[in-house]
Amino acid sequence: MMEITHPLQRALKYADGEVRKLGRTDINSLFLLIGILLEGNNASARIFFENQVDEQCLRLAYNKRAVSEQLYEFKLPGLAALMTRDLVEALNSAAEFSDEKQLDSISTEFLVLTLLRQNENLRQLLLAHSLSRVQLEAIETALGIEIAKQVASTKSSANATANVDDSAVSRGLEPLDANNKSSASCDSKGCGSALQQFTVDLTALAKANKLSPMIGRNAEVARAIQILCRKSKNNPVLIGEAGVGKTAIVEGIAQLIEKVQVPSLLRGKRLLQLNLTAMLAGTCSRGAFEERLQNVIAEVKKAGNIILFLDELHTLVGAGATSGSMDAANALKPSLVRGEISIIGATTISEYRQSIENKDAALARRFRKVPVDQPSIDQTIEILRGLKAGYESHHGLEIADEALCAAAKLSDRYVSEGFLPDKAIDLLDETCSLTVIRAELLLVSSEPKVTKIVTAKLIEEVLSLTTGIPMSALDEDESARLLNLEVELHKQVVGQAQAVSALARAVRRGRAGMKSPDRPAGAYLFVGPTGVGKTHLAKALQRFISSTEKDLIRLDMTEYMERHSVARLIGAPPGYVGYGEGGKLTEAVRLKPYSVILLDEVEKAHPDVFNLLLQVLDDGRLTDGQGRTVDFKNTIVIMTSNQGARIIQEALKNRTEIPQDQLNAEIKVLFSPELINRLDEVICFRPLSLDDVAQVLDLLLAQMVKLLPKDVALELDEDAKLFLLVEGYDVQNGARPMRRALTRYLEDPISELILAKRLSPGDTIVVSELKQVLHFDIRSKAVSLQK
Repeated sequence: MMEITHPLQRALKYADGEVRKLGRTDINSLFLLIGILLEGNNASARIFFENQVDEQCLRLAYNKRAVSEQLYEFKLPGLAALMTRDLVEALNSAAEFSDEKQLDSISTEFLVLTLLRQNENLRQLLLAHSLSRVQLEAIETALGIEIAKQVASTKSSANATANVDDSAVSRGLEPLDANNKSSASCDSKGCGSALQQFTVDLTALAKANKLSPMIGRNAEVARAIQILCRKSKNNPVLIGEAGVGKTAIVEGIAQLIEKVQVPSLLRGKRLLQLNLTAMLAGTCSRGAFEERLQNVIAEVKKAGNIILFLDELHTLVGAGATSGSMDAANALKPSLVRGEISIIGATTISEYRQSIENKDAALARRFRKVPVDQPSIDQTIEILRGLKAGYESHHGLEIADEALCAAAKLSDRYVSEGFLPDKAIDLLDETCSLTVIRAELLLVSSEPKVTKIVTAKLIEEVLSLTTGIPMSALDEDESARLLNLEVELHKQVVGQAQAVSALARAVRRGRAGMKSPDRPAGAYLFVGPTGVGKTHLAKALQRFISSTEKDLIRLDMTEYMERHSVARLIGAPPGYVGYGEGGKLTEAVRLKPYSVILLDEVEKAHPDVFNLLLQVLDDGRLTDGQGRTVDFKNTIVIMTSNQGARIIQEALKNRTEIPQDQLNAEIKVLFSPELINRLDEVICFRPLSLDDVAQVLDLLLAQMVKLLPKDVALELDEDAKLFLLVEGYDVQNGARPMRRALTRYLEDPISELILAKRLSPGDTIVVSELKQVLHFDIRSKAVSLQK
């Protein structure tokens, strides 16, 4: 018979001891699983623990069982109990499976996976009383991965094996139970110790060159090492936003320890990363977590040369706390106070403030803060160069240096979520993945030669796919587009040359880097009558910047007329309803930092809104209700107002110059001098002339054609256009009456034709005017609609 591994032998003995304590004479599949978890020193037990399943959870299923299994006249040497038929069949299947994979022995992983897949009664029992379907699927997946690893190293002799019929098993050991578990499962080297179960040795990984190189961060590393060398409170905590490289700094310290490039006090130290999640897994019974944690602390004290690294330090507070028991933070405090253990922590700014400073000030006193800021673009490029070889080896391609520069610059500019260098690394990694996939597809299509080189162009393409920003907007050489910005805007905006020119200058200053680094790219107040294109110009500018109007941050200031509504812009403060949801303005800018901010009809907002804008226009930043600073330096702020419209219309009616003094005086009635002084320009929009409205008509007709059924055209003769101009022109209301005229005289009649199914592909709707009546001719069919 095929041999079985020592962990499986011990698991069978644990199962034998369990059934004897219950007065049973048989070992079934469920008791074997309990024995495997009691043995503990095997991959199957680790997988169950990681999915928060322990022997107590399985005992619940035993207590709820409804049927008894059929016994089989088979008993392993050294065991008192018989084995059930389903367990023997699973052993035989596992033996066949192992033989197919050319393995010399049956491991716990093969047997457990066979049980879970073949024994339907066991599956249903576990799902009903012990674990969820998600947990079961996760366990099966992890077991499959572990088996694949065993198959890959099938020729190694690492696993000690024993034959079922061998004399070594025949003489056996006494049946084991949970009380003498440690003596059977641990050898002289400390196998199965708490540190081995719940930590990862970073210094060992550094010795094996399995850690990524650390680039820069000399100041943070030096500060952390300085704290570690203290006599007391030698516990640094790295505080920074997610993705700035806190874990990389700790790995860098591990590499320095391995290279003996640290002070004498740290030489010979081992840096171990503590897995708090694994410690919590499976701790169903009261006191189980505290026991595990105390075992870790005891082993660290005994070793005397261990530094623990705890990522997500804030999870200490409340971890493992149940009724009448203390959490991990309180369990660690005595050892931290006496300096018996040293811990490096890492957490984000907000989590440190909320979970540690505000909830457990005593724990905060045991740590010394080491701020970790986001690296600059140049530093990020150097970090990417250090990681380049690893990604080239993993993906099997080449990465051009221009791609590294593009990943750092474009991710910083267009990816609002996350921080450097993490978002630059993500962009580079995803581009490498796309390059490999495309190369393999080309090979399948019999291309003669495929070169796998990651270029800046590919970086731009992937960024366009992930952010939705068109490729043209990412072009490094967009000088021609910027120099012709006025022409592009005039294709969508009629007249208003002064406003278009002012906005174009602001965009060019921002792209050329000639703007103030502490202010928005532009801040303008548009004043003038209604319907002259103030809001439309802001939309056109946003379409030029990101090729989509959806990125425009538009706030209707009529919604902020009350004093309390100001909090909606930046988010409610702590203690108020809505805290944590984020502000409407700050959240929008945080997600889309390269946007146009349109504050429509700003004169209707509460005066406190203007006080809020002072900080934005002067410093280019704003602090939201959660204490986060939002960057406005890459935005263009446009405020629109109808203030001064009467003065402008009277001046044009009298055919005189617009009195700037009167206009400024009326503006100052509403806006404070400090706000006006922070604006780049106050731009006056003039009422539209008849020629301007004619251009507006052409733009609106072009939009209407896009709404017609497929392959249906629209033609208007000059008389029809003149008719629409007369009906839609209003010097006081601008272009808005023209839209209403089109709805009444064109859209409504054409809608009736569509519903009557009188239009077919290829038809042309010819609109003419006769005696104040518009006629619609469709393939020689005339439909006359009275005004």
